[in-house]
Amino acid sequence: MNNLINLIKKEYDTPVSDNMISNIEEWEDMYCDNPHWECESILGTPQTICQTLSSQILTEAKIEVTGESEKAIFVREQIEKHLLPRLKEQLEKGMAVGGIVFRPYISNGGINIDFCRQGQFLILAFDDDGNVTDIAFGEQIQNGKVTYTRVERQTLDGDNVIIENKAYKGKGRNLGKEIPLSTVDKWADIDPKVVQEGIEGTCFGYYRTPLANNIDIDSPVGISIFSPAKALIKKVDEQFDRLDWEYEGGQLAVDVSEDAILPQSELTDQIKVEQTKKRLYHKMDFQDIDTWKAYNPSLRDSNYNDGLDNYLMRIEDKIGMERGALSKVDSVARTATEIITLKERRYHTLVDNQEALENALQDMFKAVSYLAEKYYDVEGGCKLVINWNDSILEDYQTELDRHQQRIDMGIEDKIEARMWAFGEDRKDAEKALENMDALTDIYNDLENMGEPVEPIGVE
Repeated sequence: MNNLINLIKKEYDTPVSDNMISNIEEWEDMYCDNPHWECESILGTPQTICQTLSSQILTEAKIEVTGESEKAIFVREQIEKHLLPRLKEQLEKGMAVGGIVFRPYISNGGINIDFCRQGQFLILAFDDDGNVTDIAFGEQIQNGKVTYTRVERQTLDGDNVIIENKAYKGKGRNLGKEIPLSTVDKWADIDPKVVQEGIEGTCFGYYRTPLANNIDIDSPVGISIFSPAKALIKKVDEQFDRLDWEYEGGQLAVDVSEDAILPQSELTDQIKVEQTKKRLYHKMDFQDIDTWKAYNPSLRDSNYNDGLDNYLMRIEDKIGMERGALSKVDSVARTATEIITLKERRYHTLVDNQEALENALQDMFKAVSYLAEKYYDVEGGCKLVINWNDSILEDYQTELDRHQQRIDMGIEDKIEARMWAFGEDRKDAEKALENMDALTDIYNDLENMGEPVEPIGVE
């Protein structure tokens, strides 16, 4: 993935370290179920994390271009056609590697969106606030042993953006010699230098995960959403490997004396084994004591599953996901304090990522609006409006208060409230409330007898 970026890095100064680039490569490999550790079985936790969080971030989002001007209608068509259908998929990939750039470009009478994951571009400079002010994008075409590379550099210069394109021809691990863009037919119509005047910002939007970078501690480059749990993810794969081997090694088999099995072609009264059943029999030397013995060990899968579930819960806590997102649903927290803490953690995870994504999309929208006006001569006002629908993100305490209010008003019963609070079905909720009533009766009976009573805690 990073071969192109490493080539560009040799020719351009950058604050991004080799260690950071190496980590980006590893995060992508982990996301693609190709981690840098040895395991026969992979659970695929990184992909599940990114898929789950990207879905929750966008699940009720409404993203639209408002306005009825000529420009608003044109820009709305571009956003609805080229951005929205692919946003969730691309956000998932961007979260895996720490960030993604939404880069608009002129294409076939419209404005398309190029989605560049971290590792497909190289940041060359930041300002004092950590905003990108200089960036390089790469594209390669292979022709036999020769590699043609185009590097597009965008540099912020006041209210202007300078865009420079250069082409190279080389082999191996170097960009090679600079050549005219016209050498490659696909790049023949690209201007070597363009200045976008008065754009007042970059020509792209950069989403980066809202996590502190603990790889390069002073770098504003984003890190993978699952990077804080990398060590635990390795533990999960190792534990899942043990569980898989427990099932594999614990399969029913028959240990059979070597002379009890003959090739299928030999017609005897001895046991003959079909090709599909060879795994069922183990040839053993019983020294003429027994002809066969059953191999049927007791599985220890419950212990392995409990250990696996424990690791998954730790990952949920580390990343800020709700219990049950990765772990078993019946392992969710049961005390009100735990539920409030975990719900708030999830709430902040989603809100922080929504704010980061909205900033990136607004920057991209300004670039689209600028290009529409400059290259397609459309005018008028337009605005990108993003509504995340806070109903799915309200903290647990607020929603709990609402349930209490409905109970007080008599429009909701305690069973329904408990089903919501603890994720129980109606039967379990009814049983739990019955147990609570029984404990209350015991408490009252003891109190009426005049005995000192310690408060009874009910979980």
